[in-house]
Amino acid sequence: MKLRKIHCLGGSLLALSFVSSSAVALAPEVSLSAQAGYRSDALDWQSSSASQLWNSSWGDLNIYHARLGVDIRFDRIHLRGMFGYGTITDGWSVDDNNRSGNASIVGDTTGDVFDTDLAIGYRFHVRSVEHRHTYLMPTIGYSYHEQNLRDDNGYNRISGTSISGLDRSYSAEWDGLWFGLNLWETDQSQDFTIAAELAYYLSDFYAAGDLKGDPNEADYEHPVSFEQGIGDTTGIRFSLYGNYALSQSVDLVFGFDYQTWEARNGTHRNQLSNGTTEDLTLDAVNWESASMNVGLAYFFY
Repeated sequence: MKLRKIHCLGGSLLALSFVSSSAVALAPEVSLSAQAGYRSDALDWQSSSASQLWNSSWGDLNIYHARLGVDIRFDRIHLRGMFGYGTITDGWSVDDNNRSGNASIVGDTTGDVFDTDLAIGYRFHVRSVEHRHTYLMPTIGYSYHEQNLRDDNGYNRISGTSISGLDRSYSAEWDGLWFGLNLWETDQSQDFTIAAELAYYLSDFYAAGDLKGDPNEADYEHPVSFEQGIGDTTGIRFSLYGNYALSQSVDLVFGFDYQTWEARNGTHRNQLSNGTTEDLTLDAVNWESASMNVGLAYFFY
């Protein structure tokens, strides 16, 4: 499925690149950027069957992350890519599962995140007023997002006892196409650009978890105790960012991103240590993220 989607994206990019051959300049404008910042995430999911109800959630995930970006402009056609990595320094988790009797496990969360984004857009000039120029750009892209969460320092809220040796993990992946609209204004007299982008995502979701060290789930397999999947996942992202020219070739860049994703009606399969499986319905997955970034961009003319 992922290969099919990448091929579809490649075909879309190729088709768009030939929309107007007269608009393609011989020498593109290329910029490379490096940014760092802070991000806060929250994630939760719920699975159920006739005899089991399972809820897991993570919140206040404090993430310090860095990203590298490239932007290539052939007059009206814009190509861009972004690659980011972040470290989760702290957060909390709550796991409620009635499969082996009522259990509510609270833990501390660490881990890391990875993000990549590739996109192409076609720019339209909207208006010009003195030194200010406004542009609108429809965009299509492909994105991949990954969260790797690890829980320790467990505590059972029902029995009131601590859990020694808790080492649970949960890894989630979101990947697919997105469609966006970018609006920006450049003030050449002030060497300043501000932009806003709204994007809608059509994605796949896959996740796997390991219940290592959880005394209430001792009959699960390791390192994969359960797997989850949903083929129809949607997301919305709003971005606000700007550039300020420090010199002819170097810009100060900054930005804010907020995104929310949801997945519904998927599959959840428990892998047991005796070789058997249990199937549940993955009722819902929700992911919310907000980040702030600042950095520098270098332009090659």
